[in-house]
Formats: sequence, structure tokens, C-alpha cells
Amino acid sequence: MCFEAIGVAGAQYLASAMQTGSTLQTLNLSSNEIGEEGAQHLGSALQINKTLTNLFLCWNYISDSGLLHLAGALLTNTTLVALDLEHNYINGEGIMHLGNALQDNKVLTNLNLSDNHIGDDGIQHLAIALLTNIALEILNLSSIHLTTEGARYLSDVLQNTQDVDRWRLRLLRSGY
Repeated sequence: MCFEAIGVAGAQYLASAMQTGSTLQTLNLSSNEIGEEGAQHLGSALQINKTLTNLFLCWNYISDSGLLHLAGALLTNTTLVALDLEHNYINGEGIMHLGNALQDNKVLTNLNLSDNHIGDDGIQHLAIALLTNIALEILNLSSIHLTTEGARYLSDVLQNTQDVDRWRLRLLRSGY
């Protein structure tokens, strides 16, 4: 369903369907202009849905408040293993909410945050979450405008964990 411009209304319809016995496992809504409100509907659905394992939300104008709802869903969802949020409008505040959720999430293994302006504050929140998260294996942080300070936060996490082999951090073209 990518590049269909379903907007908020389409996201709301899909979210309703996801809450009523859906067996859908993968949903690609890339480039559908769902924005914050669409992310809110999907976040509500993810709190109930027990089948979706992969969700692609690239290029959807999702900002920090939209990520707040998706992060809230990660606190209770037990099936979502891959979340792709490439090229949205996510900043440090959204990553703070996501980081809080990741500290308790035990199933998400693949997270793509590339092409967002996460900033050093966001990287710091993410680094704190990585210290306690036991599930995340793949984290794509390419093109996030990483500075020396942000790189230091990630370096500290990598030095202070005994399970660094499980991570595949992609920092290509990060601006560092």
C-alpha cells in the first residue's frame, strides 16, 4: 500500500481493521501522508493487534507527537519485530518517548530511524534505552546528522555492554 496517499482517513480505516481479528503480518504504508493523527490511530491499533510483525511508515510526515503514540503501543505490543520510521519529522522529543518504550520492549528487533533529525539529545535517550533493551539487534541511524557528542553517547553504550555482538548499528552517511 505504499505511495497511495491514503492520508489520515485511510490510516484510521486500516487501524480499525487491525483491531478486529486481522491476520495481517506486514503493513507497508510508506509515503502515504498519514502524519501525526494517522500515527495516533495506528498506535491505538497496535496496542490491541496481536498479528502484525512488520510496520513500514517511511516518508509519512510523522513528528514527535505521532511517535509518542507509536512508542506507547510498543509498551504493550508483543508481536511487532520491525518498525521502519525512515525520513519522517522525528526529533529528540520523539526519541525520548521511543527510548522510554524501548527500555521495556522485549520483541522489537529491527528499528530504522534514518533520515530524521534526532540530534544529540535524542541519541542520548536512545543510548540510555540501549543499555537495558534486550531485543533490538538492528538499528539504522544513517543520515541523522550525528555530531561528535552523539557519537560519544553511542560509543559509551558500546563500551558498557557485554552483548555488543548482537547489535548491527548502521551509521553510514551519518554526518559524523
